[in-house]
Amino acid sequence: MLIALIDDGIETSFVPSIRVKYDLSVGADGIVNQRAADDRILTDHGTTCARIIAKYAPKAEFCSLRIFQKQELRAACSQLLAAMQWCLAKQIPIVHMSLGSSQPSDFRAIRSIIARMLQQRQIIVAACSNSAAYSMPARLNGVLGVVADKELKDDEYTIMPNTLAGHNLILASSRHELALPTGGAYTTQVTNSYAAPAVTAAVHNILEQSGAFSLSVVQMYAKLSKNKHNMTFSRPDFVEDAVILNPCGYPVLRQHLFFNYLRECTDLSAIRQASELGRNIVYLAPQGQGTSELYEGALLKNNHVMQSLLYAGSLPKGMECMLDNGLVWSENCCTYGKHIPVNQSAEPPVVVNLYGQGLEAVDTLCQLRDLSVADGYQCRGICDYPHSYLYDLEFLPRGISPEAAFSYVSQVYRPDVIISNLQMSGRIAPVDQDSYSVLLGEAGSYESALLLKNVSCLKPG
Repeated sequence: MLIALIDDGIETSFVPSIRVKYDLSVGADGIVNQRAADDRILTDHGTTCARIIAKYAPKAEFCSLRIFQKQELRAACSQLLAAMQWCLAKQIPIVHMSLGSSQPSDFRAIRSIIARMLQQRQIIVAACSNSAAYSMPARLNGVLGVVADKELKDDEYTIMPNTLAGHNLILASSRHELALPTGGAYTTQVTNSYAAPAVTAAVHNILEQSGAFSLSVVQMYAKLSKNKHNMTFSRPDFVEDAVILNPCGYPVLRQHLFFNYLRECTDLSAIRQASELGRNIVYLAPQGQGTSELYEGALLKNNHVMQSLLYAGSLPKGMECMLDNGLVWSENCCTYGKHIPVNQSAEPPVVVNLYGQGLEAVDTLCQLRDLSVADGYQCRGICDYPHSYLYDLEFLPRGISPEAAFSYVSQVYRPDVIISNLQMSGRIAPVDQDSYSVLLGEAGSYESALLLKNVSCLKPG
């Protein structure tokens, strides 16, 4: 079975036993071509990854996509995106990346391609950053992110305890004995790059038995864990090219949606016709109006063609397993704060608390977040306004304290900046001497906030 290996290339003259079907190179212009004879591979990073995979999956066949052209193993994000897009278009069943990006400005484009790959049942294995920084694609929900465990050896791996809820990381051995060309052998170092290949080999061997594209990533995760663990999603990263079903006509900030949407349906007759539904659905469930079963019946009718579902609400019992591939997210998944001890962030981020109500405040939060990311800062937004997760914000549901959510975001993303907008009555954002407060509207509306330090006021218009 074919495995795409995005790295610095595979040197087949060094290891002729490795089968390489495609030997490609991605230029600085993002164009994918056959690797030229004079395009020398300068390190053994990609070759070592391929050797580890081949050791435990001897029937594997490789597609080598060379994006690293220098010994520093650095590439432009456009090269990574071009390689991933090639894998998407060619429908390569397994994609291996012992690499990633920690640049916030890269995340949106990477997530978009990964989502499309997951929807067509491609399995992506990626090494997490050795620095523990938040990186893509490994930390995306739906990607098999891998971390090295020095206690494991050979092809051993185990499911990481779910201490960071929704991030389904796998611990794997990175110590592999490989033959030297001069005779003898050596053991690879403990690093995430050489742990991920052990998982890729396991994925290959499972699909070799069941067939390419026979399993979704959720089903693959269950196989890897021997059905002891279920894959959970803290975020609906797999949503892309979606149809929005909005029977109640809830207002939506379309300019800030984290996903590409094809159209929005508000008419019941259109929603009830399965032929009108797309393969990827974002459903804004009616709240407390007693008619949701009409729309959910249409969803259930269409479940055989649906690839992903974002259920904007609390998913009713009986609908949890409505999709065979398991790419379902709802507000029930927002439990992250319950798993993180409070105040354990090593490097506290700058906190900006935005005081304001309604979609106007959410719009301002998104704009401030986007400006921070454009300036190169790792910035995350926290909001409790309904459906705010549609805008790539960390949603704070009832029952989760702001302190727990801030602690979670600090530990998972290690952001430079957190911007919060808490609108629910009685909720107060954590405040300290290093935090900043931004008042949206007239300052007189926020008498209690005026007692805070570092206060600014933004007026509409």
